[in-house]
Amino acid sequence: MDQVIAELNNPWLKIINKNENENVKPEDITDWHMANFFKCGTKIYEYLTYDLFRNLPIVENSQEVVRELCEKHQVYIVTSATTKPEIMVAKWEWLDEHFPFIPKDQVVMCGKKDVVKTDVLIDDAPHNLEGFQGDQKLLFDRPYNRKETRFVRVRDWEHIREMFL
Repeated sequence: MDQVIAELNNPWLKIINKNENENVKPEDITDWHMANFFKCGTKIYEYLTYDLFRNLPIVENSQEVVRELCEKHQVYIVTSATTKPEIMVAKWEWLDEHFPFIPKDQVVMCGKKDVVKTDVLIDDAPHNLEGFQGDQKLLFDRPYNRKETRFVRVRDWEHIREMFL
């Protein structure tokens, strides 16, 4: 969900930069371990709040393409959401508002995504693709995962549309 259909990093960076008097830009983050790019380190995770997740922007074209995919395929939303209960609530409400066409029993909130058995996983995090047992491991392109070469990279939702529709 995060960074694939919900734009998390830009709003999160704004909050961290403002509250911690930092000036980190999205292109400065070249690795999954975001805390390494801030002087405040792991304090960045304190800014992962209900309000942040509840108000995330939608990744461009994701609604339209996911809706089209749902017409031809069984689509699940799998999101890591086990660190704080209020984040699970925010994600659930966000999905209900922005992706109401996805059946509620096809939303999976978990800690480790490798427990989900599907044919395809689209994710921005290489570590989530590593243990995935399905047929296709697709890495959703982001500046922090550009050094990763082990997986098929998808540029954006238009690219996904071309692949599956």
